[in-house]
Amino acid sequence: MKQPSTSNKLDILDFFDNRSGVRSQFEPYFLSREQWADCLGIGRTTIWRWEQKIVRLVIAILQEYQTGHDYLDNYQRFILAAIYALKNGYVESGRKMSNDEVKSYLRKKRTSLTREQFENWRSNYDNQSYRP
Repeated sequence: MKQPSTSNKLDILDFFDNRSGVRSQFEPYFLSREQWADCLGIGRTTIWRWEQKIVRLVIAILQEYQTGHDYLDNYQRFILAAIYALKNGYVESGRKMSNDEVKSYLRKKRTSLTREQFENWRSNYDNQSYRP
C-alpha cells in the first residue's frame, strides 16, 4: 500500500473531523478501558501500556488526562484515540509512529491537545451542526 506523501499531512483534529460519527464517541459519558479498547479494536492491556509508556511521560497531557480513575471520560478517550491514530499511521506523514515518536508529537501539540481545546473542538462542531 502506498504511503501518503508528507505534503498531505493530516493533523490529528482533521483526522477526527473526517470520520463520520467519531465525535459521538467523545460525548460526556464514561467508559471502562475494556469498553474503549473494544471500540478501538485493541486489547485492554494496550490501553494500559499507552497510559504507562506514553501518557504518564508527557507531563502536559498527563496533567489534563488525570490517570488513576476506573473509567475514561471523553477527553481521555480522545487522547487514547489520538495515540491509536498516530501509532497506526492515520495522521501526519502516514507512517506508523513508535512510542517515542508519539510522545514527541504529543509534546509538540500540547497546546492544541488540552482538555479546553478538546472541548472547544467539540462545541464548535455542535454549533456548526445546528446552523440553519
